[in-house]
Amino acid sequence: MGIDRTVELISNDDWKSATIKSVTNSKLPFPTSATVVDNDIYVLNAQLGSLFSPTAEKVSNYLLQKL
Repeated sequence: MGIDRTVELISNDDWKSATIKSVTNSKLPFPTSATVVDNDIYVLNAQLGSLFSPTAEKVSNYLLQKL
């Protein structure tokens, strides 16, 4: 598998291009989405990898990771 991480991008040209602002390793594989609350960034890891692999153990928990 690849390196599981969250990459924060910034753009100054309406997303025609972007640069990396920060990179954070994920505590679990397959981070899926993010949101901002106040000035904090939270990333959801719903463990979607277990859904895509027919041999993976199915899970019902998730992780919200504050960056």
